[in-house]
Amino acid sequence: LVAVDHLHGHVASLALADAPPVGAHLVLLASGGHTLLIDVDERGTLTTLARSLDDAAGEAFDKGARLLGLGYPGGPLLAALAADGDPLRHPFTTPLRGRSDLAFSFSGLKTGLAMAVAAEAAPTADLAAAYQEAIVEHLLDTLETERGAQPDLKVGAISALGLVPLDWEPVDAGTMNGSNASIASSRQA
Repeated sequence: LVAVDHLHGHVASLALADAPPVGAHLVLLASGGHTLLIDVDERGTLTTLARSLDDAAGEAFDKGARLLGLGYPGGPLLAALAADGDPLRHPFTTPLRGRSDLAFSFSGLKTGLAMAVAAEAAPTADLAAAYQEAIVEHLLDTLETERGAQPDLKVGAISALGLVPLDWEPVDAGTMNGSNASIASSRQA
């Protein structure tokens, strides 16, 4: 038997892309159980720069879908419902916005959704759209804190959910369930 860290496997999967990252790069690994921002140096050494303080991004999608009465896995179902919603109808606060340290947190957002559902604050599709937008904005905010505004990103499975701005290119959608993602950014020399 060979011990393999499955999170390293997520990062290594980027090497299977049509245009794999070359040299040092930054990887956002967002899966059902983990949300990490990982620095990969020229030799392939991984250094974790940020991690979730509580729930992972994929967990947030799955738990949000459950709160909205959807099934599992929650990512694709929530994205489909959100496509018919207006995220501005009941916007959620983006977690940790304005902090200079690197971290992810989704538990407060999940609590906000639970409260909005209980209060029937907006139609379900609008809540899904706003919740999804807050999750993605939080991921992007953390990347921008590390890399500066407008990072040149290559995106994985989140693109399969239609959550990625059109000027981004998919790298590795893999066989993930829609709540997982690998996002890589080439380092600028």
